[in-house]
Amino acid sequence: MTVSASPDPLPPRAAETAGGTPTQVISYYLSQLAVAAAGMDAAMVNDMLADAEQHLWNAVSEGVPAHRAVAEFGEAADVVCAYVAAERGRGKGRQPTPIVVPMQSVSGGVAPTRAETPLTGFRAVPVLGIWADRYAWGSMALFVFGFFLAIAYFVVVTAWGSLALGTMAMIIGFPLLVGLLGFCRVVSLAHGRLIEVTTGVRMPRRTAPVAGTGMASFWGRIGLWLKDGRSWLSVAFLIGNFPVAVLLFTVFFSLAALAKSLLFLPIAELFMPDQWFEDGNGFHLGPWQGGRVPPLLGLLSMVLGLAIFTGALWLAKGCGWLYAQVAKAIQVTRPVPVGPVQVV
Repeated sequence: MTVSASPDPLPPRAAETAGGTPTQVISYYLSQLAVAAAGMDAAMVNDMLADAEQHLWNAVSEGVPAHRAVAEFGEAADVVCAYVAAERGRGKGRQPTPIVVPMQSVSGGVAPTRAETPLTGFRAVPVLGIWADRYAWGSMALFVFGFFLAIAYFVVVTAWGSLALGTMAMIIGFPLLVGLLGFCRVVSLAHGRLIEVTTGVRMPRRTAPVAGTGMASFWGRIGLWLKDGRSWLSVAFLIGNFPVAVLLFTVFFSLAALAKSLLFLPIAELFMPDQWFEDGNGFHLGPWQGGRVPPLLGLLSMVLGLAIFTGALWLAKGCGWLYAQVAKAIQVTRPVPVGPVQVV
């Protein structure tokens, strides 16, 4: 028979009795969790599904029937509410991640709500408030210093990948390739946490299990790892991150250097001795020929530098959000069955 996915969970016992395999029962339950979590942040849904899948397969591997493991884990709506409550608890003491509570997961039909942090203090100042936004500064630091991480990722992945492909004809080639896929998934997850800290965008904190490995043999697991698209996406992310990091580093390092020069050069000429700006023949070496910076020109230079750096902070925050969304989409790309489940 065919069981259609719906917000009401399928009785696991009925699926098991009708001949449903553990993979079918667990896959259907995960699809019910995905339906119940509709509207939540994709990274939160990814972590919730990864935790649930790992817990259920651990129970099955210990001899617990799949239908019983699902029943003991809880109804989909209750699990979603518990996960949202735990996420809010972890957010205490810091800026909370915006959370959307799905309507079907809230008793009484309460409409979805979003946790928002009101702007206070200097952050509430229009335009200039970006100077007090730690995620704007964090994004700027990510694009400047993350450039060196991008170089390291690129060198390791390309060298490792070249070695694996070059030895593919020998036995060692396949283990090297599988190890590279696992390494890239772990590094992508760790880099995602760095992105979350610097940009404030919620990123996945769990590496979702490769589908089907719970009951597969050793060689079957290797085959599933090689077929899993998320592993190859992680490799592509670490390689493609290099040219993106070069571009972002060039843009923001140049903007920061230009803004710093315009802001502090007039101050430096104001307080530094004259001989610092003269050669042995008495010629002025600074950009302002003939002596000190004119006051009005110095003021305009500082205003222009302030405007450039303010714009750079806004640009860094926007680019940081976009960069985080792309990284999140790569990590949470996960085929979860939400359509009909065939129970034989």
